[in-house]
Amino acid sequence: IAFGETYTTPSLNATTTYYVEATENECTTERQPVIARIGFQATTGTAQNASRCNIAANGLTSLDLDSRLSGADPGVWVFVSGPEDVNINSTNVVDFEGLASGAYIFRFTTTNSTAPCVNSTIDITVNVSDCESDDDNDGLLGGQEVALGLDPNNPDTDGDGIEDGEEVGADIANPLDEDNDGIIDALDSNTDDADNDGVNDQQDPANDNPCIPNRFNGSCDTDGDGLSDLDEQTNGSDPDDPCDPVATPNCDDPIDLEVLKSVDNIDAQIGDTVVFEIMVTNLSDRTVRAIVIGDLLELGFDFVSKSSVDYDEISGIWDIAELEAGLSVVLNITVTVSEEGPYENMATLLESIPSDNNPANDESTVTLNTEVPEGIDLEVIKTVDNKSPLLGEQITFTIRVENKSKNGDIIRDIEIEDVLPDGPDAGFIYVSDISTAGDYNELTGRWTIESLEIGEQNAVSLEITVSVPKEGAFSNIATLVKSSPTDSNEANNSSTVDVEVSIPTPADPGFLFNQFSPNGDGTNDVLRINLRDSEAQVDKGINYEIVIYDRYGNLVFEGANLVASETQTTVDIWDGTYKGKEVPKGTYFYIMNYSINNEPVILDKGWIQLIR
Repeated sequence: IAFGETYTTPSLNATTTYYVEATENECTTERQPVIARIGFQATTGTAQNASRCNIAANGLTSLDLDSRLSGADPGVWVFVSGPEDVNINSTNVVDFEGLASGAYIFRFTTTNSTAPCVNSTIDITVNVSDCESDDDNDGLLGGQEVALGLDPNNPDTDGDGIEDGEEVGADIANPLDEDNDGIIDALDSNTDDADNDGVNDQQDPANDNPCIPNRFNGSCDTDGDGLSDLDEQTNGSDPDDPCDPVATPNCDDPIDLEVLKSVDNIDAQIGDTVVFEIMVTNLSDRTVRAIVIGDLLELGFDFVSKSSVDYDEISGIWDIAELEAGLSVVLNITVTVSEEGPYENMATLLESIPSDNNPANDESTVTLNTEVPEGIDLEVIKTVDNKSPLLGEQITFTIRVENKSKNGDIIRDIEIEDVLPDGPDAGFIYVSDISTAGDYNELTGRWTIESLEIGEQNAVSLEITVSVPKEGAFSNIATLVKSSPTDSNEANNSSTVDVEVSIPTPADPGFLFNQFSPNGDGTNDVLRINLRDSEAQVDKGINYEIVIYDRYGNLVFEGANLVASETQTTVDIWDGTYKGKEVPKGTYFYIMNYSINNEPVILDKGWIQLIR
């Protein structure tokens, strides 16, 4: 293919072997292989730091390290440094519960680079704190910031000069999102302009698209005719027509885009994973731009992955910037069949520039006839350790799930919903949870269980501890939301527990309110204990002693039989100080021994929240 002392190879995208021979004095050597090796350079993608809590009651404690990378190739994680050694489990999840506060650094290294390329690394930092205080003074507790993806040690996470508390707004459950792009304002800078379109990110619904929300900024050429949309708007030509103002010989040719859809397993059953393939082909003699394909997944399919970042699984929109004449482009969407069918899934051409002239091949449909397997049965049973608690006490709900299927199948991807209502009328306040399998998210109320084998001995359970801050009757329900395969017996898919919360009787010592705020406003400034009704006698009826500790086990108060006047039914216990100094806000724990009318001593213990 060439002669001489040197040879420049053409552009290569795969390792190629050439053979060389030399000739001198009419003698030719044997051919020797020369390998032009094309290596693959794996990428770490883009990394994002994170924050987590070390107390489960205050917020999220676990972190999936893989979730902090986008666009990364396969690789491995290692712990680099931090206040304590950290274990990374087999799925790259780290749980920081009980670990010391501070910065923990983890390193990701790719594993699939090939010579002569080398694997690359990238570090992320996870800031860990107790999350029960507002360390950065931005108006948000650390646990709230962790739940929203903010940095509890930085009052202005997105660096735009506006503190996180202001950008989140008054409703923590519905943080502000000015441009409705799915990125909350506290993470969307109002000074940065990522796509340089003249609109700051907080007001830009597409931070990586310079043509949204304003395409007439001098940098967008929607129809690809070499003139910007702004220039065409100024000179009066059509910015959506590549043949205006300069017509080319094929401008009169019709546009024809063909949409074809297929699936790799037409006979898929519930629980199976299938791949839909959508192929768009330009049958025209000229380039087509700004193609929009609609492919919204039916409710019977659970999205798993996609082959193109230009497809939005929420809206079902696939954007194709341009497609040259005679070429095709393919999108693969991987889903799990979650419910009994039949289900249709359709891909449709919605828009293009120029417009398509042949609607006959603009949509394609695939139908799956799925059926629920017989005998699949998950049983959900919910109980509570105290159906008649007193105001301010803690109770524990237990949700038990058993696979009672008749066919011996393992059931996977199980989700149980147990939502604890919030707001002023909520009867329960989340404290903590512990499970024998899977993870519970107190914010969404979802308990996810990876798999469950058949049999009572394999049953799993979740315990949710709550406090009861309000008198009255309240219900809490646990419900099976999904599984793979789908449960065929709905009769035992949910379980409800009723709780009746009462106020302690006047003869029983107990705090009027577990929360108090010693701020001098005259309202609930002191922790008070309820002693008797107006007709009882304090010095004859009740003897008690009480000690209060902080969360580290340090004693902050102790007292016994504090005196009240003859007309008082309560007595002041604690003003929130220790040795004359104010103790920090937070949760404290008490132990009280008391006796009524010289009866046997009763032990009472629980929590107190001090608010400043």
